[in-house]
Amino acid sequence: MSIWDDLMSWSEYNDSHYLPVAADVYETAETVCVELAVPGVKPDGISINIVGDVLTVTGKSEKEEVEEKREYYQKQVRYGSFTQSITLPCAVKSEEAEATFTHGILKISLPKAEASKPKQIQIKVGDQK
Repeated sequence: MSIWDDLMSWSEYNDSHYLPVAADVYETAETVCVELAVPGVKPDGISINIVGDVLTVTGKSEKEEVEEKREYYQKQVRYGSFTQSITLPCAVKSEEAEATFTHGILKISLPKAEASKPKQIQIKVGDQK
């Protein structure tokens, strides 16, 4: 067995319970948006939940079974389950959330609650009421 074989069989590296998921979180005046890169995951294998101010996305990518024996020289594509929890930056209307899936990118749009939207405050001058 070579050192390469030792590295490839490292159980913690190959443990698929905690796959990293790249995420972008941003907001506009009206919404909070979360975009997750989940290549190889089918939309029907994704679950999205919101509890309080925490958005949790879980899913699973499955490796296609192949019959021929393969000898890898580089193996960076990982398969398995993932869970990503994100604390949202403000209150949202979770019942109005929408999710779309395009080319391996899951986009979740969450309308801001009224209390979270910016409000313009007018300045009164002198004795104006």
